[in-house]
Amino acid sequence: MSETEESNYTEGGWIQWFCSIEDHLFFCEVDEDYIRDSFNLYGLKKMFTRYNDALEMILDPECPDDEE
Repeated sequence: MSETEESNYTEGGWIQWFCSIEDHLFFCEVDEDYIRDSFNLYGLKKMFTRYNDALEMILDPECPDDEE
C-alpha cells in the first residue's frame, strides 16, 4: 500500500479508501443510516455466513487490522 493510499485509509476510513481504488469504480458509499435500517437489509443475513461480522466491520469507524 502506498503512503497516499495509507493516508486516505486512515483519514476517511476503510470504506472511502476501498471505494477510491482504481479497480473499484462500480462501488459507492452508502449513508450509514441506510445501512443501520434493518428494512434495507432484509434477507441478507441468511445469504452470508459471517453477516454480523461484516456489518460490524462496515460500520466500524476504525480501520480493520491484518486479522480482519
